[in-house]
Amino acid sequence: MDRGFLNWSLAPLRFIFGDQSAKRGNADAKPGDQMVNYLWINQETFHPSDDVKCGLPLTDIDRIISNAKKYSNTSFRFWIDSDMLDDNGQSRQIVEEHIRKAGVENIDIHDLRDIPSYCAAGIFVSGGETIDMKVDYARLLVLRHTLEETQTHQVFYADTDIRDLKLHHHRTQTPLNRFGFVFGCLKHNLTLENQFFGFSNDERLGILDRLIDLTRAQFEQNLAPHDKRNGWGPLLQISNETSKPLGRTSVREIATPVCEPQNQGKLQTNPIYVEQGLNPPRF
Repeated sequence: MDRGFLNWSLAPLRFIFGDQSAKRGNADAKPGDQMVNYLWINQETFHPSDDVKCGLPLTDIDRIISNAKKYSNTSFRFWIDSDMLDDNGQSRQIVEEHIRKAGVENIDIHDLRDIPSYCAAGIFVSGGETIDMKVDYARLLVLRHTLEETQTHQVFYADTDIRDLKLHHHRTQTPLNRFGFVFGCLKHNLTLENQFFGFSNDERLGILDRLIDLTRAQFEQNLAPHDKRNGWGPLLQISNETSKPLGRTSVREIATPVCEPQNQGKLQTNPIYVEQGLNPPRF
């Protein structure tokens, strides 16, 4: 990834977004042409006990199963960090059996340690940075890896608390076809959230590389252990930076309302948002 993206001139913007008039105006993605990624990272290495045998939350797996059944022609990947789980693979075996009993065949389990950029990051160890920072960065690396590895037309990341991914909804498909990406937002007030991302697998992936750069820059600042910064600030920065180049007037044009509220008041208190003087997004 080119650090030159940090200097936003018109030339890099044209490289990132390309000639929007030349982008394909295809209809919604066909069944089987989409992939959804989930992930789980433990803050500390899991050690099974008589009381807790699985280091992965089966309630979260149930939500993945629910969406996999709803979108049966879509591929689903659940990413885990094998270094943070039991050595004998018991947790993974329990989850695989749980999925098998549910009768779904479109969910596969993958290891984050198979992603070179994840292994090279240096923050994915027991303890260390807050789990929010780890997960927010890992989800972007998963997206980039999957887009490079597969020929899937549309690749998504989703948090497990999203009840319905709305993969075929016009609020999801329109920005994907128009701009090459879509972000998630809250259902009740359209505030951007990083619980959901979608990208078209084409030449417009510079926006994802920029987001990865901004998120990585946060944990490279050697933040104090109590610092609550996460990947939400870079998302807001991207929203501000892309407004004029894309010719859009509101967040509504790049967001789909699939997210549930988690942290009330985050718009006012997020330190990245405040420090960088970002303009409040227009809804």
